[in-house]
Amino acid sequence: MQKMTTAILALCLSFALTVPAMAADVQILGKKLQIIDTTPKNGKSKAVFVAKDSLIVKGAAGDPGLLDGSFRFFYVDTPANGSDMDLSLGSWDKNTDAIARYKNVTAPVGGDVKVAVIKPNKVLKVVAKDKGAVDISSPPGSGGVVVVVTVDNGNDLSQTRMCTLFSTGFGSQVIWKELGGGFIGHKLTVKNGVGVACPDDCTDGVLNGTETGVDCGGPTCSSCVPGQGCLVAGDCDSGVCTGNICQAPTCVDGVQNGSETDVDCGGACGATCALGDSCGGGGDCVSGSCPAGTCDCGTGKLHTFAHSSNGGGVFDSAEWGGGTQQFTYSPGCSVTIQNPNDNLDLVCTIAQPFAVVGSTGFASCFGTGGSDGNGCTVTGCPPAGIGSCCSVRPSCSAALNGSGSATYQVQCNG
Repeated sequence: MQKMTTAILALCLSFALTVPAMAADVQILGKKLQIIDTTPKNGKSKAVFVAKDSLIVKGAAGDPGLLDGSFRFFYVDTPANGSDMDLSLGSWDKNTDAIARYKNVTAPVGGDVKVAVIKPNKVLKVVAKDKGAVDISSPPGSGGVVVVVTVDNGNDLSQTRMCTLFSTGFGSQVIWKELGGGFIGHKLTVKNGVGVACPDDCTDGVLNGTETGVDCGGPTCSSCVPGQGCLVAGDCDSGVCTGNICQAPTCVDGVQNGSETDVDCGGACGATCALGDSCGGGGDCVSGSCPAGTCDCGTGKLHTFAHSSNGGGVFDSAEWGGGTQQFTYSPGCSVTIQNPNDNLDLVCTIAQPFAVVGSTGFASCFGTGGSDGNGCTVTGCPPAGIGSCCSVRPSCSAALNGSGSATYQVQCNG
């Protein structure tokens, strides 16, 4: 019993160690964000962010090559006015329990961020040698500025977003200046940020994070409508991504989309669905039959096969031609019969009768109706001959000086 308990505990511990950590959002206190833009003077700009908080985290220590992330900030009142900078995989050179460090000495070449330092429970600092796409030629509105630093840690499969808000409404300082009357550039400094719920990238009206289109695509947002950006088919409502643009559904794109009930058939594409395809009604199917959401051949399908003998003569009895006939009700739905053979005046089992010898797509096909209820009917005999069917064998009492004809009616059920 003790051995079993030990084994179970070991199994539970192993499972716990292999389950990936969940994504976490952390609200942290921002000390300062400063953005300086002297592009009009020398083509240069920079951004520096510093936060100090006991809630600062980065995930497990381990291989720094498994760290990735981003540095993002934007005006709350106009979220499209912001910057999103990579803390790229491969540029992290340290990841211990005490510190994680990102370093790009060539910045802004190879990425805007020059250095990022994360000291868990203490400090977070990011220095970028470019301001990114943000426009600070005017100050932020009353909503202020939000900063989001994301760390994806492959050592424990965790993702952490640390978020802060600089807003005068929450006691922050917002200082905006024109440099040289604006001819040199602008400077924005915000201080004393408060912890804030991290923004939902999928509803902020901005193309950011892992999105491929505005608030759509990627691993976390819903799929994109036609015309939005994409990387893979799964980013698109239509399931079709061509040239990194989501395409509108068509009836020839090889994907079930739009109003189609199956791939490139049904719905607006019309009755093009084959047997076994999904359908919403008979109008979606080539066969015209959709009894339970799937196209089939249908039930109660009737067809009458006609067969004639040769002419016969004074010294030569007329004969049925033998062989087979096939009728196709719709693509994939057909029945094949055997024709009678030998002299017209042979009866019952003496010679070959009408018979169903094969079908495709149907569960069953059989002779029905006719003279004796088995599908066989004699429709013509040589002069003075009397026709009848016996065991599905059509015959005439006279087989000389003329030809005979007969029919075989077959019913097929799905």
